[in-house]
Order: sequence, then C-alpha cells, then structure tokens
Amino acid sequence: MSAVAWARRAAGWSATTVAAIAMLAVMGGVALARGAERERGAEVSSAVPPVNERGWFKLVTPNFELFSNARVAESRRLLREVETFRQVVSGFLGLTNVQRRPALLFYFEDDASFSTYKPLYEGKPRGLSGFHAEDPLDYAMALSRQEQSATTMRVLFHEYTHLLTTRQFRYAPIWANEGVAEVFSTFAGQGDHFDLGVALTNHVHYLQQNRVGPVARLLGVDLESKDYNEDERAGQFYATSWLLAHYQLFGRRGFETNVMARYAALSASMTNRVEAFRRAFGATPGEVDAALKSYLKGGSYTIVRQTVPELAVAKAKDAALSPGELEYALGRLLQLVNRREEAKVRLRRAMSLATQDPRPREALALLAWREGNAAELQTRVDEALRLGSGDPFLHYLAAEGRYQAIQRDQLPAVARRKALEAGRDLCQKALDLDPLLATAHHLMGVYALALNPRAPAVAEEHVRTALRVDPQLKQAQLTMATLQAGQGRYEEARRLLAALMAGPLSPELRELVKRVAAEVELHAPPKRAGSKP
Repeated sequence: MSAVAWARRAAGWSATTVAAIAMLAVMGGVALARGAERERGAEVSSAVPPVNERGWFKLVTPNFELFSNARVAESRRLLREVETFRQVVSGFLGLTNVQRRPALLFYFEDDASFSTYKPLYEGKPRGLSGFHAEDPLDYAMALSRQEQSATTMRVLFHEYTHLLTTRQFRYAPIWANEGVAEVFSTFAGQGDHFDLGVALTNHVHYLQQNRVGPVARLLGVDLESKDYNEDERAGQFYATSWLLAHYQLFGRRGFETNVMARYAALSASMTNRVEAFRRAFGATPGEVDAALKSYLKGGSYTIVRQTVPELAVAKAKDAALSPGELEYALGRLLQLVNRREEAKVRLRRAMSLATQDPRPREALALLAWREGNAAELQTRVDEALRLGSGDPFLHYLAAEGRYQAIQRDQLPAVARRKALEAGRDLCQKALDLDPLLATAHHLMGVYALALNPRAPAVAEEHVRTALRVDPQLKQAQLTMATLQAGQGRYEEARRLLAALMAGPLSPELRELVKRVAAEVELHAPPKRAGSKP
C-alpha cells in the first residue's frame, strides 16, 4: 500500500506500516510474557499420580475459593481473617482494581503434601512456608499449616499483600515487594480496631545479632539471586527489606501511604535503580544505610491503629467438589509455579473427567500460548468457547489468534473485513466480561486501525483507554507512539519512545522500540536547531 490518504498527510507513514508495527507491539507483549516463563521453566517427569480426593474440601467467599486437606475449622478462620485483611489494608493503602475475580487459596495440612506444588529452585522445591502466584486466568496463594496459628496467619497476610500490590509493584525491585509484604504480615485486629506495622521481632533480633545489609546490595537482588533463594542468605535479605520498608512507610516522616507507590512508579520508568531510589526517598542508598542503623538502634517502631466500624466480612460457605475439579485446581497451581509438564497431566486428566467444563481447556490454552504452540492454542480455545467459556482472557486469546491469522493469510478484501469484524467482536466480548482488561482495550485499538486505517484517532482512543487502565502496559505505549507518528505528531512519539527506552523492557520489546524509533526518524521532518529531543 502506497503512502496515501491520511498517511500521506502524516509525512509518508502508510496505514499498513502503522498497523503492522502495532501488531508487532502486540507480539512484543506476548514475547515478553512467554520469555519470562521460559527463563524459569524446568522440564520434569509427567509421571503424576491421580490426586486422592479423600480429606479434601472446598470453601468459598465472595473473594476466595479455598481448597484444603487441613482442618475445616482452621480453614474457615483463614478465610474470615483474609477477607478482613483485604478490606482493611486495601482501603488503608487506597488500592483499587487489585482483584477482579475470586483468588484461589490452597491450604495444605503439612509441608509434605505442600512440597509437591512448590516452585522449584535448581530442580528442588524451594523452602517456602507459602507463596503467591498469578497469570492472566487466576490469582493464587498457597501455604501449609504451621504449628503456631499466628505464624500461619503471618504467612497468609504476607502472600496476600503481594496479590494486592502485584500490579502496582510490577517493576519494583524484589526488596520493595518483600519488604512491604513483611510489614503488613503482622496485621492484627480485635473488634473494630486493627494494627498495621507491628514490628517483626524475629527480624529485629536477627539484625541486632548480625548486621543490616547495605541498601545498594538490596537494589540488585532479583528472582534468581542467591540472596533471595538460598536459606543462609535470605535471612538478611528479608530482615533488611522489612526494616527498609518499615522505615520508609512509618519512620522517615511519619506514615506516608504513597511513598512506596511513588518508588514503584519510578522503577517502572527508568533502569537506573539507584536514581529511582534517590528520587523516591530523597536520599542515596548510602545515606539511608546510616538512617537504618539509627532506626534499628532506637528500638521504637511506629504502628498505625485503624478503627473500621461495622466491617462486613462474608462467612465461608461449603461447596461440593465437582468431578475433576480438584485435578483442575491442583493442575492450575502447578501451572502457576511453572511446573508445566506436571500441570499438563493434571489438566488433561481434569478435561477427561469434566467433559463439559471449559476451565481445563482454558488453562491448556494458556499453556499453549506461553509455549507458542499455535495449533494446540487454537484447538483449546475453540473447545473452551464451544463449552461456553466465560473467561475474558480466553476471549482475548481468541481475538489475538484471529488477528494473527488474518495478518498471515492473504484473504480477499471482503473476506478479510468479515474476519476482522469477527475478531473485533471476540475482543469486545472479552471487554464485556472484564472492562478493565487492558490488553483487550489495546487489541481493540489494533482492530480499529485495521478496519479503518483512515481514522487513527479511533484506534488511539482505545489505546488511551488501555493505558488509563494499566499505565505500565508497554506494548500499548509502543502502539501509541506509532499512532502519534502516523498522524504527524513526531515530537510526542519521540518523547514516548525515549521514555520506553529508559525503562525496563524485554530484549524483544526493546528491539521493537528501536524499529519504531527508526521509522519515526525516517519520516519525520528534521529537528529544528536547538530543539529538545
């Protein structure tokens, strides 16, 4: 397609070029998600015995589905406490859009039954009391029963804090995620009074007997670091992370609800972790080292007491386990910790036991998407839709797959338009099911541009909506830059691309940003002398 119509007026960008790069932005997001999974993947044996359902039961509340083989009374208390925690802490931190569907909660009677489902490190189950995980289909937490009930609750509150803050802290360093979770893990309440920020005495004792780790070292810890994964090193990491988060939230200037959120936002916009830290907290890591030592030595740690009258907490209800449901649930847990081969065995077994349940097909579709298996993805998506799937991400996957097929196949104009309209309808269905699904808003923009290349402003509005829902959606930022440039707004595009390049990106997405930046410079008029980039 030559540079005509609106694209000619936009200094030579063709609608086809813009649409193609927008699709690359979609694919960049897929590559980002799949790449992260590949790096943590581990091939394991598929010899997984059928689950023994004896002793297992299911309880539900409006925000949780609990599967457990532990004590029923304890499980009911667990749900009551976490529902209370959810209401108090999310309100306290001003968190919204944090959980749009019930979370899966797995409560194991002991560590032996729990270990089968733990994440692996160097091929072995990690030494965890609990963990959280999420993917586009589910949020989940898993923990085992501890000898002291207070310890069990602390593990639960820690993991649920991760779930509450997962979107906001997506690009924050690990210390911030773990430190904040440790701070709120000591949540305690009586009647309508709730205490937040109670000091963790085990961390205080550890740091008094050893030493506070240097903040600069914390900034470099990631998911693969020995400081995070190895027991003999993790003690100092968690204790120092707790102290640093507690100091920033409570001790530096009195309580500041937004200081950690500000740090997370800066971490998402730049790769220089030291500079992000300095801007957020007004001090260098070295300066904060001295402040932390003084804070620890003082031995006085601020807490916040909140009064929440007439707190309504839903009672847990019994729910019967349907055929194959436990295989499905435990298969999902394995999938969430990236034990893929074991997950596939359980999910396929669940599919054979529950022939009319779309959920195992949805989970297998997600696995195929992660692995780039287009044929398996199409099969599972079609099966789930035929069985009446109501999952928004499944409909998004169907719409994305349809768009990729249209781009691949050389269809006549009329057939191509009909295929685009059908794909757009699937994407709209995803948004009907979840109006806050940012990736679907972004894909609607791609469809809008493909259907009407002469009206980029319509596509831009969809992409803007995606970014209002999720300001950190990198592929939507990239598509926005292509649309701005396609309409002749080169300086806006340059600024957005520069901001993208300055922040954390996968290698695939970084390469796409470079391609778009090169296109911009190819078609943009020369910069004026003395103009800012």
